Amino acid sequence: MVSWGVLSAATMLVRGEWSFYALRLALGLAEAGFFPGMILYLTYWFPPRERAAACARFMTAIALSQVVGGPMSGAILDGLNGRGGLAGWQWLFLLEGRPAAAPRAAPAEASHDRHTLREALGDGRVWLLAGVYFAFGMTMHGMTLWVPPILKEVAGGSAFQVGLLTAVPAEGPPVACQRGRRRPASGRGRRCGRSRGATRTSRRRGPTWRPRRR
Repeated sequence: MVSWGVLSAATMLVRGEWSFYALRLALGLAEAGFFPGMILYLTYWFPPRERAAACARFMTAIALSQVVGGPMSGAILDGLNGRGGLAGWQWLFLLEGRPAAAPRAAPAEASHDRHTLREALGDGRVWLLAGVYFAFGMTMHGMTLWVPPILKEVAGGSAFQVGLLTAVPAEGPPVACQRGRRRPASGRGRRCGRSRGATRTSRRRGPTWRPRRR
């Protein structure tokens, strides 16, 4: 998280396309382990019965960050542009990267089984999950990067107004999730975000992932 925040804030210093490419590559390396690492830690902190609901709440936080971050980013771009000799986009990277760059104490590590990199790369499930996560990242980042300029071209307006518009589609997942949680349970009563297949699989296999034996 600290390296992610430092590199994100350092994007304000780019002076050309090659420095931008280099920083984005480094930022991707720092960011890549966050999401799968959080999912892994959730398996340590929650039993199988509660794990899908915990993952759903974590995924909802991603959508909520877009709801808050869109208008906030627009306000920074409009309100701080030219302050201190910095452009609005430079203030954006500086202010939004600073919280993640703050050092913090590492949480106590839970006791769990350890596996080597060779074992992980030799398991087909790892490659399947990597492909699913790649498709998820392509979709999510595609919307994050391209929805604002498309809205700017179609609707016009200031950066803050565009930020408000980008928050609208991101409100759907958390609202739908909360409505689903309040709805009376029917049948076996699954929690929001929990699929029947995933629940049965997690209960059958238990909380610990183990590589296939050859």
